[in-house]
Amino acid sequence: MELAELSALVDTFDEARQKRLAADRTAKDLKSKEVRLKEEIMHEMLDQDVGFAAGLKIRVKISKKSKPQATDWSKVYEYMVENDAMDLVQKRLHEGAIKLRLEDGIEIPGIEFYEVTDLSIGKL
Repeated sequence: MELAELSALVDTFDEARQKRLAADRTAKDLKSKEVRLKEEIMHEMLDQDVGFAAGLKIRVKISKKSKPQATDWSKVYEYMVENDAMDLVQKRLHEGAIKLRLEDGIEIPGIEFYEVTDLSIGKL
């Protein structure tokens, strides 16, 4: 590929990226509106003690479910260790916390680093 072709490819990439970013902003705005409307509907339904409501195309129904929340992490961790229950949490590394420790000269056993190739984008 010649340099002029590579340059054109970079411009095409930038155009596609800018369109995607604009679509992301639009999607974010739409999601925000959707969440506000959902909250308003739920508030009105609960306020009026209505279990379901319908429009011209869909019906909505109040549903309640129980979700777990740790209130004492030390007890949760203790249970996990005693019962080999590591599946209770998601296994992933917090890159920011690792970076801070490395900056303080702390090495964490069991962690390897691998190289990721990406594009760094800057304006001309």
